[in-house]
Amino acid sequence: MKFHYSNLTKDSSFVILIFSLALFFVIYPLSRMVNFMQNDDWVYYKIVETFLSGFATIDPYISATFYGQAYMGTVFAKYFGIGNLPILTLILSVCSVYFFAETIRKFFIKSTVWSIVLSLFLLFNPFFAYSIWGFMTENYFLVFFIASLYFIERFNHSEHEVVSFVFANTTILLSYSVRQFGLVTMASLLLWLCLKRRFWYMFIELFIFSFVFKATM
Repeated sequence: MKFHYSNLTKDSSFVILIFSLALFFVIYPLSRMVNFMQNDDWVYYKIVETFLSGFATIDPYISATFYGQAYMGTVFAKYFGIGNLPILTLILSVCSVYFFAETIRKFFIKSTVWSIVLSLFLLFNPFFAYSIWGFMTENYFLVFFIASLYFIERFNHSEHEVVSFVFANTTILLSYSVRQFGLVTMASLLLWLCLKRRFWYMFIELFIFSFVFKATM
């Protein structure tokens, strides 16, 4: 089988993966230099310290759900140190870029090069770029939100339908565990399933939404 460079660049998950890995290694040295806190970082670091001491409590100062991010930060800090949390943020931020580019390539433009180019608009968005340097909730929420859209599109295209539906809800729940806005994604998916007359999946989604909404109250 002959290798065709044009086919690789036209439609290839592998190229997007390599681009994402290269992006991580380019930015990694800068993440290691972060020795400051921004905005509400101080309270997020404080919560991770509380989790590390064995008390899983969220500071009432913050309004975000945060438990998911707190547990991720706790596991990471346990092995790599709490001062290296910006590296965890970088990993999740690069994953956001990957899922964004892969969603565009797989379901919309069908071009690896243009998908990467468009993903750079996310990377260089001032709010996104600013949130890379710390432990704020924005990029932690975004990676799971964008991943949920990717799996919803897979479900919409009947690609491993059941698995895609499970992963879509898993990533939505993970986004909710960072910020309550994940409920909006779940409600939107519920409405979309109703409009598409996917009633079996709609009832499952309604059950999940009702359980999470009740737990929130």
